[in-house]
Amino acid sequence: MESFGKPLTAISTTDAVPIVRVPWNAPGDIMRAGGLIVAGTDTPNAINLHGELMAYTLAGMSNFEALKAATVNPAKALALDAGTIEAGKLADLVMVDGDPLVDIANVTRRAHHEPEA
Repeated sequence: MESFGKPLTAISTTDAVPIVRVPWNAPGDIMRAGGLIVAGTDTPNAINLHGELMAYTLAGMSNFEALKAATVNPAKALALDAGTIEAGKLADLVMVDGDPLVDIANVTRRAHHEPEA
């Protein structure tokens, strides 16, 4: 079997990294204890990030706290002058249909704008 032109090799279970099971509510507990939760560190694609934000709310974080985990917190962790919408800062914005502070699932509902003719 090959992957990207390189043969895949199997590893024995004795060589494998042990799987650590984390309680579902750990992100909320970590945040309340003063830890910095940063979303999107596992994979860079949006569908996983959306699911991660929803999982954070199920773990006890508010919608606002979950949104901060994907905006303010990564900027803070990387010591960037970013993560907030303020005069003089650069930003990439995505408009969504609905308020994610009311329903975090609204982050998946990208607004469609038809340009004027």
